[in-house]
Parts: sequence; C-alpha cells; structure tokens
Amino acid sequence: MMRFTAARTSMFGAFAIGIGVVTILESPIVHVLLHRKPWWVHGLVVVVNVATLVWVLRERRRMRDAAHTLDADALAISLPGKWRGAIPVALIASVRRIAPAPGTTRPRGTLRVTPLDMPNVELALRAPATLQGSFGIERSAARVQLFVDEPDAFVDAIKARLAPAP
Repeated sequence: MMRFTAARTSMFGAFAIGIGVVTILESPIVHVLLHRKPWWVHGLVVVVNVATLVWVLRERRRMRDAAHTLDADALAISLPGKWRGAIPVALIASVRRIAPAPGTTRPRGTLRVTPLDMPNVELALRAPATLQGSFGIERSAARVQLFVDEPDAFVDAIKARLAPAP
C-alpha cells in the first residue's frame, strides 16, 4: 500500500492562517463599530469569531493529514470533508502530469479533487467513476484531476500498476 499526501505543499495551510489572522484582527474593529449595540450583539460577534477560528484550525489539521492510498486493487481518494471514494486500478486507462493555466476551469466531464490548488495529475478512466463530495453529493466522471504533493512518484506508482506483469 502506498500513501500520497495531498495537502502538505498545498496553499491550504496559508489560506487557513490568513483567515485566522483576518478573523482576529477584525474582531476589535467590529466591536468598536458596534459600540452602541446591545450586549448580545457583541456576544454574538465573539461567538462567530471563535467558531470561525475553531473551524479553520480544525480544517487545517484535517487537511494536513489528507492522503490518497494506492493498493493492489484501487486508488482510495481521501480529501477530508471534500472528496472520498475509490477508483479501481482496472478502471484507470492512463495517468499523466498536468499543469493547467491559473484561472482555467475544469473541462466538462472532469472531477477536480484538490484542496485549493490547481491539479497536477490527471487520471483518464475507461468508464466513469463515482466519488462522494461535500455533503454526500455523488459525482461521476471519466477524468479525475488530483493535487498530490509528489506528483512524479504518484504517476510512476500508477503506471507501475497499469503495466502488464512480465
């Protein structure tokens, strides 16, 4: 079984830290702006800010441990809170490195399984695979684009599984 991390080099960590800093800095400003409002409004602002910080820190920790796992039979997709599922190795037709231009949208019929980053690997499948997205919504596609921290090692591992045994 091989494990490929999916968020250690991602920009998700910087995004989470940025949201946390903005939340901390904006809290006193909002309290000053709301100085004439009732006490419960101030309490509500504090609760929302604390909840936001807890959520961001929790997501950052979950994403830090995100990884896709390749075994003899399937590639298990696991991006906590965003995507999960398994793609049988027999269903994978090809794999390649990609570098989409920033700002491009995903091609029709393609799933993008990334933390926040542009994908760096694409799987072409023989038939559509179904993955479960946020809130349990299932999506199917014949192409799956992934972000992995070590794309060359990932592509090599998939190609090794696709190669016919001697």
